[in-house]
Amino acid sequence: EVLIAAIPGAHWVIYKGSKRDFRNGLTMLEVGRGLPLPVRDVVYKEAVGVVRSGREVAVDLLSSWVREELAALA
Repeated sequence: EVLIAAIPGAHWVIYKGSKRDFRNGLTMLEVGRGLPLPVRDVVYKEAVGVVRSGREVAVDLLSSWVREELAALA
């Protein structure tokens, strides 16, 4: 909900690709045109970072990551 509020036009989708695509069935964030963003990968990476180093996760981590991804696509 935080990402949808922070990024206009964003919505959650279930990825459908070819039969052999490992991303089939994953929940992703779709923002405009192009491939949806795999939010699960970012969340997993941060969770591993917390466990390994004991650091805290930034509150705006996901919204800033999505903004960076959108800027790279533009």
